[in-house]
Amino acid sequence: MIKKVGIAMTVASIVSTSLLLGCKDEAPAAEVITEKALQRWDIRIAGKVYGLYDFLSPAQQKLYEREAYELSYGRGLNYLEADVQSIECNEAETACDVKVFVKYQYKDFPGGRPLDEKWVKENDDWWYFEAK
Repeated sequence: MIKKVGIAMTVASIVSTSLLLGCKDEAPAAEVITEKALQRWDIRIAGKVYGLYDFLSPAQQKLYEREAYELSYGRGLNYLEADVQSIECNEAETACDVKVFVKYQYKDFPGGRPLDEKWVKENDDWWYFEAK
């Protein structure tokens, strides 16, 4: 009798877990974009450029070579901090305008300013859209 209960509970657990996984909603766009935008800015704050290319959409990666793209970023500013202030997406949630406030230091002069970024959804994931 104990074995039957144990097996029934195991089967019920597997079925309910499968149902939960099947009904799993995607994380909200703002949550995913905030995380990715801050990861991208962490690279800049660390004083690096390697890895920025990986945030570009697959379509844009076809347009740029990794090394040329990453070396196109200047190294004059020391980025200190980045904060996502707002995200506004289109109705279909396929493109979002992101406002990031960045603190930096240039030589002995500290500063900060808001920057506008564009993020697009491609292949069921969010990507930074470079508007060069």
